[in-house]
Amino acid sequence: MAFELSRKSGIPLYIQLKEQIRQQIEASAWGPGFQLPTERQLANLLGVSRNTVSMAYQELETEGELISFQGKGTFVAEAAAERLSESRKQRLQRGIDEMLDAATSLGFSFSEVLDLVAEQ
Repeated sequence: MAFELSRKSGIPLYIQLKEQIRQQIEASAWGPGFQLPTERQLANLLGVSRNTVSMAYQELETEGELISFQGKGTFVAEAAAERLSESRKQRLQRGIDEMLDAATSLGFSFSEVLDLVAEQ
């Protein structure tokens, strides 16, 4: 688990952390039920205040990505992984659609596009 937070980016640290946690879930690196480090552990690991981690966790919990159980920890919510995975598929589908539209406008056939993709 490697997070990179930049104090120079102008983006609040908790938002950077929140987005990087979301990326771990989207990439299926952290599946449903995965237990995240405690706020204190992650804060110590990253060299940030516990409040920074707490804010990231709270926002992700509000958005349905995480679920917390007092005394047990914070976990990836069951529905979050499925929803984010679907979102990932939808983004890929949009990219494929855009690529096919561009290829068609340039005069490529579908089979030519498939050949080019296979070469990659």
